Amino acid sequence: MKKVDKIALFGGTFDPIHDGHLTLAKQARKLAGLDRILFIPCRQSPHKPKAPTASAEQRCEMIELALEHLDWAELSRAEVDRDSASFSWQTAEHFANLYPSAERYWILGTDQWSNIETWAEPDKLRDQLTFIVAMRNGDTIESRTNWNYLPLTFDHPASATSIRSRDYDPAWLPESVAEYIKTQQIYS
Repeated sequence: MKKVDKIALFGGTFDPIHDGHLTLAKQARKLAGLDRILFIPCRQSPHKPKAPTASAEQRCEMIELALEHLDWAELSRAEVDRDSASFSWQTAEHFANLYPSAERYWILGTDQWSNIETWAEPDKLRDQLTFIVAMRNGDTIESRTNWNYLPLTFDHPASATSIRSRDYDPAWLPESVAEYIKTQQIYS
């Protein structure tokens, strides 16, 4: 395994991964000087009652396709292969064990940031990570005492919800992902 000094965890359903996710990752990489970003699709988010439309395998395939030309990005199956629900503190500890000497970051949006203290074991997250908080459409970041975070102004129109409903700009998807969705008939 290649040594990394700065690593970011980027979790989500990625149903599907789209150009907004990739653009955010590129901007976060530049902002924090990251060596590696791990895209971590969850099995089932505890914060979303509805299961993803695409299967875990399909979402992993789409992520691999989207990342194939980005040598600094990779898929992690840490959550989809877990037998139980995905909790962020478990994921953070998993990567703390894998990369004990690396600075670890977590990429998220202001919606998640505003609720992070309601997540399971928020103190473990606070103590282990610096958060890169993406602000969209004029969002503001809620200040948190003793939490390390970097604000990132981000704007991209892509929406997984719109893609699933087939109401989107084709430029929102990498071509390989768009072709995969079409051949697998995932959102039809």
